Amino acid sequence: MIPTLDELRAAHVAQQPTWPDAAACDAVVDRLRRQPPLVFAGECDALRDRLAAVADLRLEQRHSVRLGDPGADELLGPELNAVLSGPPRRLSRDEIDRCVTRIEEL
Repeated sequence: MIPTLDELRAAHVAQQPTWPDAAACDAVVDRLRRQPPLVFAGECDALRDRLAAVADLRLEQRHSVRLGDPGADELLGPELNAVLSGPPRRLSRDEIDRCVTRIEEL
């Protein structure tokens, strides 16, 4: 889950500089917030589709089941199953790594 700006501001920050002009800092944050995202929704969709294709192939090769077949969810595990069957969303590098590792383990 990606934290909100308010959640980030409320968190303890160990290495944050003291900004001499809080208004200028807020103006820069506001400007950055209006910029296009670094990761677009279509890229999230494409990653999920590619993970699903690889998982489906691995399931078929090693277990003779396909995504959506009885037993596939148990083989995928809860995290990978949630990523593949839930709504597309931005995944962290750690989540991607865990998904790829789980697919390799199938």
